[in-house]
Amino acid sequence: MKIRFFGHAAVGLETQEARILIDPYLPGAFGNRFRYPPIPDRWDIVLITHEHDDHNHVAPSFGRPAVLRGPAELPGVRIRAFVGPHGTAAGTVKADTRIFLVETESLRIVHPGDLGVIPPGLVENLRDCDILFVPVGGHFTMEPKEAAAFIRDVSPRLVIPIHFKTRHADLAIRGVEEFLSVMTPVRRRESGEVVVTAGTLPVRTETWYLPPPA
Repeated sequence: MKIRFFGHAAVGLETQEARILIDPYLPGAFGNRFRYPPIPDRWDIVLITHEHDDHNHVAPSFGRPAVLRGPAELPGVRIRAFVGPHGTAAGTVKADTRIFLVETESLRIVHPGDLGVIPPGLVENLRDCDILFVPVGGHFTMEPKEAAAFIRDVSPRLVIPIHFKTRHADLAIRGVEEFLSVMTPVRRRESGEVVVTAGTLPVRTETWYLPPPA
Protein backbone atom coordinates (compact mmCIF):
# COMPACT_ATOMS: atom_id res chain seq x y z
CA MET A 1 0.00 0.00 0.00
CA LYS A 2 1.17 3.49 -0.80
CA ILE A 3 0.23 6.17 1.73
CA ARG A 4 0.11 9.75 0.48
CA PHE A 5 -0.24 12.69 2.87
CA PHE A 6 -1.65 15.71 1.06
CA GLY A 7 -1.75 17.98 4.11
CA HIS A 8 -4.19 18.73 6.92
CA ALA A 9 -6.37 15.60 7.29
CA ALA A 10 -6.29 14.48 3.65
CA VAL A 11 -4.62 11.14 3.06
CA GLY A 12 -4.63 8.72 0.15
CA LEU A 13 -4.38 4.93 0.37
CA GLU A 14 -3.39 3.30 -2.91
CA THR A 15 -3.89 -0.46 -2.89
CA GLN A 16 -4.15 -3.19 -5.48
CA GLU A 17 -7.92 -3.13 -5.00
CA ALA A 18 -8.75 0.58 -4.86
CA ARG A 19 -7.50 4.15 -4.57
CA ILE A 20 -9.01 5.55 -1.38
CA LEU A 21 -8.99 9.23 -0.43
CA ILE A 22 -9.97 10.32 3.08
CA ASP A 23 -11.08 13.84 4.08
CA PRO A 24 -10.19 15.90 1.00
CA TYR A 25 -10.14 19.64 1.63
CA LEU A 26 -11.42 22.61 -0.34
CA PRO A 27 -8.45 24.75 -1.51
CA GLY A 28 -9.06 28.37 -0.54
CA ALA A 29 -11.56 27.50 2.19
CA PHE A 30 -12.32 29.85 5.07
CA GLY A 31 -11.70 33.03 3.12
CA ASN A 32 -8.41 31.71 1.71
CA ARG A 33 -7.03 31.01 5.17
CA PHE A 34 -6.66 27.44 3.92
CA ARG A 35 -4.14 27.37 1.09
CA TYR A 36 -3.16 23.77 0.43
CA PRO A 37 -2.88 22.95 -3.29
CA PRO A 38 -5.57 20.89 -5.05
CA ILE A 39 -5.39 17.16 -4.44
CA PRO A 40 -4.30 15.42 -7.65
CA ASP A 41 -5.39 12.27 -9.45
CA ARG A 42 -8.54 10.18 -9.73
CA TRP A 43 -9.93 8.12 -6.87
CA ASP A 44 -12.19 5.10 -6.54
CA ILE A 45 -13.45 5.78 -3.01
CA VAL A 46 -13.71 9.03 -1.05
CA LEU A 47 -14.40 8.85 2.68
CA ILE A 48 -15.83 11.91 4.45
CA THR A 49 -15.59 12.06 8.24
CA HIS A 50 -17.72 15.21 8.63
CA GLU A 51 -19.17 18.17 6.78
CA HIS A 52 -16.56 20.90 7.15
CA ASP A 53 -14.83 22.46 4.14
CA ASP A 54 -11.41 21.22 5.20
CA HIS A 55 -12.67 17.62 5.19
CA ASN A 56 -15.46 17.11 2.64
CA HIS A 57 -14.56 18.55 -0.77
CA VAL A 58 -15.11 16.12 -3.66
CA ALA A 59 -13.52 17.74 -6.71
CA PRO A 60 -14.67 16.93 -10.28
CA SER A 61 -11.07 15.97 -11.05
CA PHE A 62 -11.39 12.95 -8.73
CA GLY A 63 -13.46 11.20 -11.40
CA ARG A 64 -16.57 9.33 -10.28
CA PRO A 65 -15.61 7.84 -6.91
CA ALA A 66 -17.95 6.18 -4.45
CA VAL A 67 -18.39 8.93 -1.83
CA LEU A 68 -19.01 7.28 1.52
CA ARG A 69 -20.03 8.62 4.90
CA GLY A 70 -20.56 5.30 6.60
CA PRO A 71 -19.67 1.61 6.55
CA ALA A 72 -19.36 -0.38 3.34
CA GLU A 73 -18.26 -3.75 2.00
CA LEU A 74 -16.43 -3.42 -1.33
CA PRO A 75 -14.22 -5.83 -3.27
CA GLY A 76 -11.06 -6.20 -1.23
CA VAL A 77 -12.01 -3.33 1.11
CA ARG A 78 -14.07 -3.35 4.29
CA ILE A 79 -15.00 -0.01 5.84
CA ARG A 80 -16.34 0.35 9.35
CA ALA A 81 -17.46 3.66 10.84
CA PHE A 82 -17.94 4.87 14.40
CA VAL A 83 -19.09 8.26 15.69
CA GLY A 84 -17.47 10.51 18.27
CA PRO A 85 -17.50 14.17 19.34
CA HIS A 86 -15.73 16.72 17.19
CA GLY A 87 -13.41 19.03 19.13
CA THR A 88 -15.28 22.05 20.48
CA ALA A 89 -12.84 24.82 19.44
CA ALA A 90 -13.19 26.48 22.84
CA GLY A 91 -16.94 25.93 22.81
CA THR A 92 -17.62 27.40 19.36
CA VAL A 93 -18.18 24.09 17.53
CA LYS A 94 -20.73 21.42 18.31
CA ALA A 95 -20.55 18.52 15.87
CA ASP A 96 -19.73 14.85 15.50
CA THR A 97 -17.04 13.19 13.43
CA ARG A 98 -16.90 9.71 12.00
CA ILE A 99 -13.98 7.47 12.84
CA PHE A 100 -13.21 5.20 9.89
CA LEU A 101 -11.60 1.79 10.18
CA VAL A 102 -10.48 0.59 6.75
CA GLU A 103 -9.47 -3.04 6.31
CA THR A 104 -7.56 -3.92 3.15
CA GLU A 105 -4.41 -5.81 2.14
CA SER A 106 -4.27 -7.44 5.61
CA LEU A 107 -4.01 -3.98 7.19
CA ARG A 108 -6.34 -2.16 9.59
CA ILE A 109 -6.13 1.61 9.06
CA VAL A 110 -7.86 4.18 11.29
CA HIS A 111 -8.69 7.79 10.45
CA PRO A 112 -10.64 9.56 13.24
CA GLY A 113 -11.42 12.86 11.53
CA ASP A 114 -11.59 15.74 14.01
CA LEU A 115 -12.06 13.57 17.08
CA GLY A 116 -12.05 15.65 20.26
CA VAL A 117 -13.22 13.27 23.00
CA ILE A 118 -12.92 9.48 23.04
CA PRO A 119 -16.43 7.96 23.28
CA PRO A 120 -17.07 4.80 25.31
CA GLY A 121 -16.23 1.61 23.45
CA LEU A 122 -14.19 3.23 20.70
CA VAL A 123 -10.77 2.09 21.89
CA GLU A 124 -11.92 -1.53 22.05
CA ASN A 125 -12.96 -1.38 18.39
CA LEU A 126 -9.67 0.16 17.27
CA ARG A 127 -7.15 -1.54 19.56
CA ASP A 128 -4.11 -3.11 17.87
CA CYS A 129 -4.84 -1.52 14.51
CA ASP A 130 -1.91 -1.35 12.12
CA ILE A 131 -1.94 2.32 11.11
CA LEU A 132 -3.45 5.27 12.98
CA PHE A 133 -3.72 8.72 11.46
CA VAL A 134 -4.11 10.98 14.47
CA PRO A 135 -5.05 14.69 14.60
CA VAL A 136 -2.57 16.49 16.86
CA GLY A 137 -3.10 20.25 16.46
CA GLY A 138 -5.69 20.66 19.20
CA HIS A 139 -8.52 23.24 19.39
CA PHE A 140 -10.70 21.47 16.79
CA THR A 141 -9.37 18.04 17.83
CA MET A 142 -7.61 16.29 20.68
CA GLU A 143 -4.72 18.19 22.21
CA PRO A 144 -1.22 16.72 21.63
CA LYS A 145 -1.01 15.00 25.03
CA GLU A 146 -4.55 13.68 24.65
CA ALA A 147 -3.58 12.26 21.25
CA ALA A 148 -0.56 10.57 22.85
CA ALA A 149 -2.80 8.99 25.51
CA PHE A 150 -5.22 7.80 22.80
CA ILE A 151 -2.30 6.19 20.98
CA ARG A 152 -1.16 4.37 24.12
CA ASP A 153 -4.67 2.96 24.55
CA VAL A 154 -5.13 1.91 20.92
CA SER A 155 -1.57 0.58 20.53
CA PRO A 156 -1.17 0.82 16.73
CA ARG A 157 1.98 -0.29 14.96
CA LEU A 158 2.34 2.96 13.03
CA VAL A 159 1.20 6.48 13.94
CA ILE A 160 1.07 9.27 11.35
CA PRO A 161 0.19 12.74 12.69
CA ILE A 162 -2.28 14.89 10.75
CA HIS A 163 -4.29 18.11 11.25
CA PHE A 164 -1.49 20.37 12.47
CA LYS A 165 -0.61 23.96 11.64
CA THR A 166 1.54 24.71 8.60
CA ARG A 167 2.12 27.75 6.42
CA HIS A 168 -0.78 26.54 4.27
CA ALA A 169 -3.36 26.68 7.07
CA ASP A 170 -3.98 29.89 8.98
CA LEU A 171 -6.07 28.10 11.61
CA ALA A 172 -6.05 28.13 15.41
CA ILE A 173 -4.16 24.86 15.74
CA ARG A 174 -0.68 23.90 16.90
CA GLY A 175 2.22 22.74 14.82
CA VAL A 176 3.38 19.14 14.89
CA GLU A 177 6.48 19.56 17.08
CA GLU A 178 4.67 19.61 20.43
CA PHE A 179 3.15 16.23 19.62
CA LEU A 180 6.40 14.76 18.32
CA SER A 181 8.16 15.84 21.53
CA VAL A 182 6.01 13.47 23.61
CA MET A 183 6.34 10.48 21.25
CA THR A 184 9.13 7.94 20.93
CA PRO A 185 10.48 6.63 18.66
CA VAL A 186 9.89 9.17 15.89
CA ARG A 187 11.06 8.78 12.29
CA ARG A 188 11.02 11.84 10.05
CA ARG A 189 10.39 10.77 6.49
CA GLU A 190 11.75 12.77 3.58
CA SER A 191 8.49 12.93 1.62
CA GLY A 192 4.76 12.70 2.15
CA GLU A 193 4.61 9.31 0.44
CA VAL A 194 5.54 5.96 1.91
CA VAL A 195 4.93 2.33 0.91
CA VAL A 196 4.04 -0.15 3.65
CA THR A 197 2.88 -3.74 3.93
CA ALA A 198 1.75 -5.85 6.85
CA GLY A 199 5.22 -7.39 6.87
CA THR A 200 7.21 -4.15 6.84
CA LEU A 201 5.42 -2.19 9.56
CA PRO A 202 7.10 -1.72 12.94
CA VAL A 203 6.45 -4.46 15.48
CA ARG A 204 5.89 -1.88 18.25
CA THR A 205 4.37 1.57 17.98
CA GLU A 206 6.41 4.08 15.99
CA THR A 207 5.50 7.59 14.88
CA TRP A 208 6.37 8.59 11.33
CA TYR A 209 6.25 12.26 10.42
CA LEU A 210 5.28 12.70 6.78
CA PRO A 211 5.90 16.27 5.64
CA PRO A 212 2.99 18.11 3.99
CA PRO A 213 3.43 19.87 0.64
CA ALA A 214 6.25 22.40 0.67
